Amino acid sequence: MFVKMLNGKMSKTKQKASFVQDKKGVAAVEFALIVPILLLLFIGTLEISLAVSVDRKVSRVSSSVADLITQGTSFTRASLDDVTDIAERIMTPYDEESIQISVVSVEIDDEGIARVDWSYGRNGGAQPAKGTLFDIPESIRTENTFLISSTVGVDHVPAFSLIGFNGSQFTFDDSAIELSEQMFLRPRRSNKVECNDC
Repeated sequence: MFVKMLNGKMSKTKQKASFVQDKKGVAAVEFALIVPILLLLFIGTLEISLAVSVDRKVSRVSSSVADLITQGTSFTRASLDDVTDIAERIMTPYDEESIQISVVSVEIDDEGIARVDWSYGRNGGAQPAKGTLFDIPESIRTENTFLISSTVGVDHVPAFSLIGFNGSQFTFDDSAIELSEQMFLRPRRSNKVECNDC
């Protein structure tokens, strides 16, 4: 009987030792621990590259609008619509309907004060009133000159909800990220770019 009990104890000890030494499920456990982290890195990489791509398109649109307008001497609202139609095509394959475009002709007087000469907006782009003060960087402020300001903005909605932590719980944020760019260029073919019905 004593031998049987001793054998029973040894077998339980052997079972515990073999359980601790068993390596069969280690790969599955490591995989289960690493997969969520790898998925977050993969999705994060996708989101960041998409946002950077949209931001580059916004910069390109802003630059193109300012460039096209400063090459002209006189515009109407219809011709500015044509210019912004072209600019919206640059946003392809991204949502060009949500792009907001604002074009402002800025006159800088002999005291260095910048005021709006005319403005044009599309899809909710800002249209400051004629004569209102306009903020421009000091480095490009030259008395008795004109500038064209082209501001483009878009609300980029991430493909995946952003994961946040609010106190004691995880939250999912699918709100849009505001991307915008402002360019200033001087008229090229004249001292001033006119817009007759802006």
